[in-house]
Amino acid sequence: MDARGRRYVAVALTTQAVAVGTTLGSFSLFVQPLQEAFGAARWHISLAPALIVMALAVGGMILGPLLDRGAIRPAMLGAAVWLSLSLLVASQATSLVVLAVCCFTAGLAVPALGPMGGSTLVGRVFVEERGRALGIVNLGGPIGVFAFAGLSGLVLESLHWHGTLALFGVLAAAIPIPLVLRFIPRHVDAVAHDTPEADSGWTMGRLVRNPVFVLLATAFAVGMGIAAGWNSQVAVFLHGHGLSLRGAASVVAIAGGFAIVGTLGVGILSDRIRGEFLLASLLGVQLTGCLVFVSGAPVEVVVPAVMFFGMTTGGFIPVYTMILARRFGPESIGRGMGLTNLFMLPVSAASGPAAAAVFDATGSYNLAFFAFVGVFALALLGLRRAAKLAD
Repeated sequence: MDARGRRYVAVALTTQAVAVGTTLGSFSLFVQPLQEAFGAARWHISLAPALIVMALAVGGMILGPLLDRGAIRPAMLGAAVWLSLSLLVASQATSLVVLAVCCFTAGLAVPALGPMGGSTLVGRVFVEERGRALGIVNLGGPIGVFAFAGLSGLVLESLHWHGTLALFGVLAAAIPIPLVLRFIPRHVDAVAHDTPEADSGWTMGRLVRNPVFVLLATAFAVGMGIAAGWNSQVAVFLHGHGLSLRGAASVVAIAGGFAIVGTLGVGILSDRIRGEFLLASLLGVQLTGCLVFVSGAPVEVVVPAVMFFGMTTGGFIPVYTMILARRFGPESIGRGMGLTNLFMLPVSAASGPAAAAVFDATGSYNLAFFAFVGVFALALLGLRRAAKLAD
């Protein structure tokens, strides 16, 4: 990895940490304070990350072709300004409607500043060590969870949710903008295709008609979508097991640290092991985690399960980006990721609010966990089918 590559990787990691950490990564810590502030049901508050993910899918569809043309720098700069403004306005919200609008607008910025922008940048400039580079870049997500959840745990009680969101808004502009201006060129050219089956003709229409892509995208959408939805509930789930708000914040932050291990480990392995096998392994560990959650295990068992669940979520983006680059070419990464966000939308939008609604109705998340297990099993069957079609 040369000096230019290292700079790209460092910037993409940092911007992704900011995009994920200030939005989906730390949201579960705001659920209880927002419930108390607005007197709302838990499932009402849990619609916020669903709106973020909905906007992420919309933004990804628009952004994919732009990124595939190499316009990564303007996309990242615009996203940083947009995210900062959204968080600052949200910090002054006096109603759930205003907060909901801000969640949607913040979500529009996440793809460019976060996983799509960084993964497309690295996917376009690396052939050798692409998996390693993607693994490092996508450490940004778990690092962002670790950093911003940890920061929230320190300041939430003193600054309250208003002040904490305002702080996030300032950091969303102050960290990424100077780095992008200094190190990312105006246009990023793609490397030559490195696999025989990859070509530049994979439009969104052609991708969605390809059964292998559809099955792969569905499997990724299930893993990431349920993880994103469940992340909005994990802090209050842990609080229900007897942890304080600060204790739950610490576990969420440590789970983000475990995801760092998962991201880097899966990224390195994806240079050596077939991506579809790694993707299935991640889903299998998530399925096992849900079985632990529903088993009535004590908190001493639940906390490690949460951490291993977090570790697996860190691996999805690097391995999936690697699969896209190998099967459909580096110039199709942006379009592939943008289209996959659309697949992820119903899963992530429904899983968090549905789990919260189950809790409001029954006082337990168990029915939601059983549903998650069933969806994971179907995704694994789809991956098996995709492997047979690809062979």
